[in-house]
Amino acid sequence: MRQDVPAVAALLQKVFGTADGAGPPHLASYLENALLAGPWYDEALSSLVCLADDDRVAGFLGVLPRPMVLGGTRLRTAVSTKFAVDAEVGRGWAAVSLLKAFLARPHDLVFADVGSDDMRRLWEAVGGTTVLLYSLHWRRRLQPCRYAASWVRKHTVYGPFAWALLPLCVPADALFARLHVNRFHAPPGESTSAELDEETFLRHYAELAGPGALRLEFDRPALRWTLEIAAATRPHSALHKSVVRNARGEILGWYMFFRDPGGDTDVIHFLSRADATSEVLAHLYAEAWRRGAATVSGRLNPQQMRGVSAQHAVISSGPPWMLVHSSRPEVLEAIHRGNAYLSRLEGEW
Repeated sequence: MRQDVPAVAALLQKVFGTADGAGPPHLASYLENALLAGPWYDEALSSLVCLADDDRVAGFLGVLPRPMVLGGTRLRTAVSTKFAVDAEVGRGWAAVSLLKAFLARPHDLVFADVGSDDMRRLWEAVGGTTVLLYSLHWRRRLQPCRYAASWVRKHTVYGPFAWALLPLCVPADALFARLHVNRFHAPPGESTSAELDEETFLRHYAELAGPGALRLEFDRPALRWTLEIAAATRPHSALHKSVVRNARGEILGWYMFFRDPGGDTDVIHFLSRADATSEVLAHLYAEAWRRGAATVSGRLNPQQMRGVSAQHAVISSGPPWMLVHSSRPEVLEAIHRGNAYLSRLEGEW
């Protein structure tokens, strides 16, 4: 695949680029680092390129190997990423060929966690499964007035005048943040938050994810590389990582999020003790609000549903869809029972 990187980068720019033809910055470098130089690279689970008869790249399916564990069993896992087909060259046959080849590889589990409606239909047609339980997402508006002004600016003909609403938004949103059901300006309880470091993450990740849960296996180089790749895909957003502890210094949970310049906050990783989800989420809301976020959203992990609901988030289903395929019944059972931790950090980048 290495010799195909320039052609694949051109394909991704053509399929996913902006209207003016500009693709993601340093796309070829991203492909090299994410798909060919990662700590989990596995030649048997490498990315796939589909060529037309004239040797043009008709389609591409990126593959990210991910070693996972279920109980005491290590699993060979891979994630689908950057799935793209040139409609002028490959049409439908390229997409089907790529996905069939991907699912036929030697693996215990493969998944795609940001599947579109079209990809869901294709995935199910070749034998995969949509996991509705992991296709749920939550969203909380922290500054509803600013959010409304942003929506008007982006989606209506009155966009040029939206700036006039901003002076009214500041006091209205400040009042909203101090209502009893919100209190974004001050998290409740005696717990505190601080910067999440690598050592804390690695020491407590398995414990918080659940000793018997399906989860990723991290070590220090893999964690560092994963965060670097995630940050490279969001060059205009800042990554924030915080850990929450109670008054005795015990870890209640942690979170990681990107805050976009427009005010949206995307939570890519959220872990907590079963009895502390609501409290950790309150710290997340407060930090995102202090950093100027208008909204905060993330994927809903099934074990966290009660705590997320208690913090007044709106829950919706995909897209994006969680799509999985495995020939091992115990793996599928763990996922469908919600006994798996699959955050955005473990998924597609």
